[in-house]
This record gives sequence, C-alpha cells and structure tokens, in this order.
Amino acid sequence: MSETYEIYAPNGIILEVEKETNKILLDTDGREVGKYTQEYSKALFEADRILRNSPYKDYKPRYLDPNFYTGERSTLLEFRDWQSIYLKDPIKGAIAPWTKAEKAYYKSLKTKRERYKYLVIRSGIR
Repeated sequence: MSETYEIYAPNGIILEVEKETNKILLDTDGREVGKYTQEYSKALFEADRILRNSPYKDYKPRYLDPNFYTGERSTLLEFRDWQSIYLKDPIKGAIAPWTKAEKAYYKSLKTKRERYKYLVIRSGIR
C-alpha cells in the first residue's frame, strides 16, 4: 500500500490522499459516493491550503471572567475595560422613542392636562 497524508475539508472531514498520485481515497462504508473528478480534488486541495495558511488557524477565544482570584491570573481588568465600553447604563432622563401605539394614545387624549400627565408618567419624573 502506498503512503498517504491527510487533508482537511471545509466541513471538518479528514480525507486520506495518496502521496504519489495525489488521489483522494474515499472511504465509502458501503454508500454511494458519486463520481470522483479532478475538479473536486482541486477544490479540496485549495480549501486545505487556505485552512493551513490561515492566520487564524490557531485562534483560541479568551473568555473574560469577572471574578478576581487572589494569587492567580485573572481577567478582571480586561473584563472591566470591555464592560465600560459595551455594558453602559442608559442615560438618566433619556426617553425611548415613541411607538405607534403610544403616539396614537397621546393624540387621543383630549385636554392638555391629560397629555401633560401622560408625558410625566412616561418620562419617569413621577
């Protein structure tokens, strides 16, 4: 039997390839796999080349833990930086935009006093 090496398909399947002929060895497991063509091989080799040369192939995400551990490495400072950017509280006194139902209700109020009461309640003053 000839020597083989492995390539990775974009869907995560590992395929065996003959070193001498560069022919992909399909493991059929008794299933119908279709016709083998050179175009499929070229596409798989190109995908494998892209995956192997990717600058992100060894990427591992950093999980930020908001807890502080004494004597251990902690990501509390990085978490605080991230929190200050993305988890901001809404501005005090800011009112959300009106929905169509709210606007229709406001316009349905007859007197200025009713409208004023509604605005005070909606703004959270009272």
